[in-house]
Amino acid sequence: MTGSGKTLIYLLPILQKLSLDPHGIFAVVFAPSRELAAHISQQFQFYGAKMNIRVSLITGGTNYVSQTVDIDSIPHVIVATPGRFYEILQNNDVVKKYIKNLKFLVFDEFDKLLDDSLYFFIEKILGQLPQKRQTILTTATFEDSLFSLDTLQTKLSVDASTIKVFNLNKQIKVVETLSHYYLFLPHIRRDYYFIHVLLKEYEAAVGNEFDRSIIVFFNRCR
Repeated sequence: MTGSGKTLIYLLPILQKLSLDPHGIFAVVFAPSRELAAHISQQFQFYGAKMNIRVSLITGGTNYVSQTVDIDSIPHVIVATPGRFYEILQNNDVVKKYIKNLKFLVFDEFDKLLDDSLYFFIEKILGQLPQKRQTILTTATFEDSLFSLDTLQTKLSVDASTIKVFNLNKQIKVVETLSHYYLFLPHIRRDYYFIHVLLKEYEAAVGNEFDRSIIVFFNRCR
């Protein structure tokens, strides 16, 4: 479900509920990588700007002290990688106190988070969180072989009968007028051919009564 608003699926309901009862720590979102955690944090700040939402980004590879000071402000939402969050949870009395108010726990790319290397921290964290909360799991790499209710019930200590599964990949249909294809190109020629495709599309739009828009996705920005 990549590129189809996966983050908004849980972000908007969390903000809606938070607007009714604005307290911290209201939600914790776990991500398997620093890059994804930073992206999620930016999305919360953008969509929650009118609410003056406080978001703390807690990841490894950055200054531990500054993150501790930031989290002492009792943010509404914490976006974190499991290892660094567990480290702060063990040593920060503010987090230990206010984490009891948690209403939402989100696992973004849950199949990666439940892998053994990260689940080591997840398991220890779950034991310190309130049982009365809503847990949300999302992934853009859904595979039946990696997913079972029994696995979730065991690893997350939840009743399988309470789990609701939504697979948007099976529900979303591509419109018949959409064509999509891919090309294998040598790396050295990729940029030139990309410009060629853009110019070709632009020329096709000249004289058309409707403006044509082009959306380009990149795997990284420099």
